[in-house]
Amino acid sequence: MKTFLAFVGGITLVALAVGALLFSAIILLRRVPPVAPQAASPTARPQPTAIAVAAQPERPSASAYRLLVTNVFDPCTTDMIFTPVPNTRVVGIEVAFFNDSAPTEAQVNPLDFSLIGTDGLPYAPHLGSCDRQIMVADLLAGESIRGEIGFDLPAGVKAKAIRFRGLGMDTFIEVAIP
Repeated sequence: MKTFLAFVGGITLVALAVGALLFSAIILLRRVPPVAPQAASPTARPQPTAIAVAAQPERPSASAYRLLVTNVFDPCTTDMIFTPVPNTRVVGIEVAFFNDSAPTEAQVNPLDFSLIGTDGLPYAPHLGSCDRQIMVADLLAGESIRGEIGFDLPAGVKAKAIRFRGLGMDTFIEVAIP
């Protein structure tokens, strides 16, 4: 019985191979008649039509927000298993962010912050490096949020200022760090 099934399986494979070869040959041998190029006929260009564009919502101005530095932790300590980048230390900046009067929700994200060091260079936040990291939030007018943002700073560089530029803002807010 096993030899019979092997024989039938072999014949099936040979039949499939022959069928694939015949199919390929038919496709390759089929001739497509060449298409003669058509002479270009002068046609009138269609006139552009006006498209109605919806009014864009007003972009929030930086004056609608406030950013306060409430504390600086140099170095920042954490209970989490965290290893800073070699030859750096983690500096935690505690901030309070206020949406005083923006017409739309203020979207706050720790990645919207950057730190300016005394060397004049900007530094990106290091997520998860501080225990009380600021949360991602949408703040309505009159709402606020408080939290820390951690930054890896090289030895000898101190925190000079912190910047916030949220989604859709026309400019950034910069606050000096005491």
